[in-house]
Amino acid sequence: MPTVSIDLVKCLEKQAIEPHRPLLKQPPDDQLLYKYVKLDYFEDMLKHGYLYFNRVDSYKDSCDGDQLRLDREQNQRVGFFKSPESTAENCYDRCRSRTYACCFSLEHSSHIYNAYGRDAVCLVFHFGKLREMLNQTIGALKWQYGNGSSPASSGVFPNIFFINYGIVEYTDFSEDRLNTEYLPNPIQYTYLKDKKFEAEQELRISLSTLGIPSPVIGDSPMIFPKSFCLEFSFREAVSSGVITHMECEGPNDFSKIEKSLRACNIDVRL
Repeated sequence: MPTVSIDLVKCLEKQAIEPHRPLLKQPPDDQLLYKYVKLDYFEDMLKHGYLYFNRVDSYKDSCDGDQLRLDREQNQRVGFFKSPESTAENCYDRCRSRTYACCFSLEHSSHIYNAYGRDAVCLVFHFGKLREMLNQTIGALKWQYGNGSSPASSGVFPNIFFINYGIVEYTDFSEDRLNTEYLPNPIQYTYLKDKKFEAEQELRISLSTLGIPSPVIGDSPMIFPKSFCLEFSFREAVSSGVITHMECEGPNDFSKIEKSLRACNIDVRL
């Protein structure tokens, strides 16, 4: 079977679970998290058992998990001793293109509802229990890569992702700086957004891998898709209290997902 670069796997396998926790702002374990999911998407998530992660550089707004403007100007001028043509700016951009995020809100606010709640179900999570469940998943993760059309570059592979949790910090992307004395860890950019998004009060779960070296599968560099589906059992999440309850705007919304919930033997308070 083809494998991901052995050196990379050895580098990551002991660091997969929250290696950057000291750098990130954490909520208390009993914090409730709110996530709106469009009804059609939720039915698919139930059926196939996953949480959906977007690649951070695929978001429409560039001020999401990116280098601050003044940082980028400085990072362009920072090279590496053995590879001066490769800059810190390049490295941060590669990290961003290999990082995925699943987003929640710390507050069940009218802003979140108006932005995301129409024709959607609101999933309410217990943060500490969600973290424990996902950490167990990552610890045993094997993931499918490729479509099988090229056996040399597709198959089931060991985990190469870090998982981290943190409250997003909101800043002025045009005026603020992070690299004033030292270059920041790439994960710190992942948890930065512009102040215009502050009303979202976001908690982010990220899956990321190294900017250097490049993962190789067979003889080819790994291509990171724009999304990642992380294995997640909704039935287990409800029965163990990871999901405390779900909320819908009206009976018509619930009727759209009731059949899917019953098919998964899920009895949840709405």
